[in-house]
Amino acid sequence: MRGGFRLGSGRKPGFAAKNAEEARKLFSELLMKDIQPIAEALIVKAKNGDVAAARELFDRSWGKAIQATEISGSFGTPIQPLPPPIIDVALIGAT
Repeated sequence: MRGGFRLGSGRKPGFAAKNAEEARKLFSELLMKDIQPIAEALIVKAKNGDVAAARELFDRSWGKAIQATEISGSFGTPIQPLPPPIIDVALIGAT
C-alpha cells in the first residue's frame, strides 16, 4: 500500500526547524570569525572581472535592484476593465 495517512509516519513536528536554526547559528558564528578573508577574496575576484562576484558584492551591499514591471494589454495598450455584470431583476426574488 502506498501513499495516504499512516500513523507515526513522516517528519516529526518541529524537528527540521530546530536543526535548521542550530545550523544557522553555527554557520553564523563560524562566518563571523573568517569574514575578512572571504570578503577580500570576493573583492579580488570582482576586480578581476568575475561578474558573479561583483553582483554578489553589490547585491549584499546596496540590495538587489528593483525590477520595474508594467502590466498592459495587447501591443502595450491599457487594460480595459470588465463591464459590470448584467443582473436580471426578475430572477432575484424568484427563488
